[in-house]
Amino acid sequence: VRGGSWMDSPSRLRSAARRPSTKQWKKRDPQIPKSKWWHTDAPFVGFRVVRPLITPSEEEQKKYWKYESIQ
Repeated sequence: VRGGSWMDSPSRLRSAARRPSTKQWKKRDPQIPKSKWWHTDAPFVGFRVVRPLITPSEEEQKKYWKYESIQ
């Protein structure tokens, strides 16, 4: 798991923070064999989307994102 979790301290909330999964995370997985993607006992693992509250202007976007628009 990368990027920290809801249970981590602020210092661990960064993309470089990593935590290996454990067998305990899959303890109640009903599948046999156990899924390597389904963590029934690790509710702190998930996908979080981050976006700005106010959409940056086109000029600001070009300053930070060096990619062409796909519009």
